[in-house]
Amino acid sequence: MIDYEKGDIVIIELKAGEIYDGILISKSAERISICSTVEYPSGKLFENICNFSIKEINTSRILSDKKDNGNNKVVNKINLNIQEYKHLTNLINSFKLIKQMDVRFYDAVQEIETAESIGIDAKGCQIGRFYKISYLIISVWNQVFVFDMVNLDQMAFNSGLQLIFENEFILKVCHNSQKLNDCLLHNYGVKMKNVFDVLLADFTLQERHKEKDPRHRSIEDLIIEYLNLPSCFVDKITDEEWTKRPLPITYQEMIATRCSFLLFLKNILQKKMNESLNKITDMFYCMATDTLNPTVEETILPKRLLQML
Repeated sequence: MIDYEKGDIVIIELKAGEIYDGILISKSAERISICSTVEYPSGKLFENICNFSIKEINTSRILSDKKDNGNNKVVNKINLNIQEYKHLTNLINSFKLIKQMDVRFYDAVQEIETAESIGIDAKGCQIGRFYKISYLIISVWNQVFVFDMVNLDQMAFNSGLQLIFENEFILKVCHNSQKLNDCLLHNYGVKMKNVFDVLLADFTLQERHKEKDPRHRSIEDLIIEYLNLPSCFVDKITDEEWTKRPLPITYQEMIATRCSFLLFLKNILQKKMNESLNKITDMFYCMATDTLNPTVEETILPKRLLQML
């Protein structure tokens, strides 16, 4: 089993809830020392070497592109490569806040409507139709947009967002789309189409793998399960608190976190859901390519492959 090595990128989650990453300088039974340290979700960079006592650390994980080889397995490895992780953390810290109907709003709509998949998170609608959205967060692959719906309200949907939400060619990625759809339909007259719900995708995989007690898991659970990242990356702020104006700085730092993870989770879940189909596809074309003189009968999908679906 391969342990952490000097120069590895390490993600440290403290018992107090803070998260840091940095380049490993040293690791002992008493402490971990890292440099080029960044705190999340604030993105604050520390120039000096940071030392963390083992007693104050809840978990530590390694970010590595090393490949597991036979019996050599990388310890507690993040399920993202270095490039993906850096892209994710940049998304969290570089969101655009839109408070009024100006050129920034229309530029955002134009960028969102050209995306194939978008992540959607809404603050303030976790009990459905009984409250309106406070902040609507939409992520494309390289940017997160935060719409202040207290200021924009219905005008945001009338000016482009409704067409995006109802566009059947744009995939909307959510966690628990039921509450969001209820709020959108009854408060804004918007019916979201072409939805990939990571909650339902995970539940389907649990059922497929015959889990003893399949359950609806929170986005924090999914981040741990599929990305092996600390759940403290995402906010645990209540709907009522998101209505505050002006929004506290600490809340602003957390606002884009959930939405930033959605497209990453979708990619992993889609891949897992397609594993059996991909396996059958490989076997199907090998029936022809591995045969010297394939006949029509040999290239027809046999019942034994259909049973794997």
